[in-house]
This record gives sequence, C-alpha cells and structure tokens, in this order.
Amino acid sequence: ALALYLYLQRGGVLKYFIAGISLGIGFIFKYVVLFDGVAFGLFLLWEAYKGKMEWKSAWSKSLIMALGAALPFVGVYLYYLSMGQVESFWFHTFTVSGRYPSTEGILHYFAFPLEFVLRFLPIFILATLALRDKNVFREQGQFVLLWFILVLIVILLPGNPFGHYFVQLM
Repeated sequence: ALALYLYLQRGGVLKYFIAGISLGIGFIFKYVVLFDGVAFGLFLLWEAYKGKMEWKSAWSKSLIMALGAALPFVGVYLYYLSMGQVESFWFHTFTVSGRYPSTEGILHYFAFPLEFVLRFLPIFILATLALRDKNVFREQGQFVLLWFILVLIVILLPGNPFGHYFVQLM
C-alpha cells in the first residue's frame, strides 16, 4: 500500500526509492510483490512511450525503484550468508512456493480466473465500468489493467489455484 501511494504521488526520485524499499520488504514475505514492481516500472516506460514522460526520467525512476526493492532482499541474503545458511534462504525464498501440492485437474486451472470474477462480481462489474469510462480513470485504467494482468500471471504461474491468491488482485 505504501509503494502504491508513493508511486501515485509522482514525486521525485526519493519517493520511487522508498516505494522500491517497501516493495522489497513485501517481496521478502511474498514473491508476488515482484510483479507489482514490474507493473509500476512498465507503466512508467509506457508513459514515456506515449510521450507523457521523458525516457530518461522513466528509466531512472524505474531503476531507482528496482534498486530500492533489491536492498531489503540483499540485506536478508547477506544475513543468511553470514550464518552459512544460503541454501536454506534459497529454498524458503524460491523453492518452497512451487512445491505446494495441488489436487485439482487441468480444467480447474483454466476456470480459476473465472472464480475471481464470480467471487467478486459486484466489484468486478463496477471496476469494469470505471475502466471503460473515458472521462474517469483514463490513465489509471491502463495502469490497473497492466497490473491486473501481471498479478494474474503470477497467480497462475505456480499452478496452485488457492482462493486466497485473489487478495493480490483486489
């Protein structure tokens, strides 16, 4: 939430750096936060492509945010390194999330995104209407759509259709 707030403030480089740090802290707890940061950075580049921002500014803000996001991760890595537990760090950070057992068939995997729509139908309808309105949320609508797609990818990537993954979409 802090990263999104700072990102939407569109301030100086320091705000993007602090937003990156908060994303990095979130990444330590749940790797899906990485895709939030990717959405933020890609949208900055999209704005440069559309001519609403200079390329240099978009790249510098994206890279500063990425640097801020890397710092907490590097700090935790160095802590585990100092204890001689790099293998444990790697396992708990990257490996264990892909090893959750899934008893669902392939059909359920494809129906999983539809479950989100049905579970949050009133919110989904209102959000869809807001994104379609050209007077409301024009710029933000593009950002929300990009962010939604990236989060949906990270939710589907492990292949485990757990209902609590939808929290990231909300």
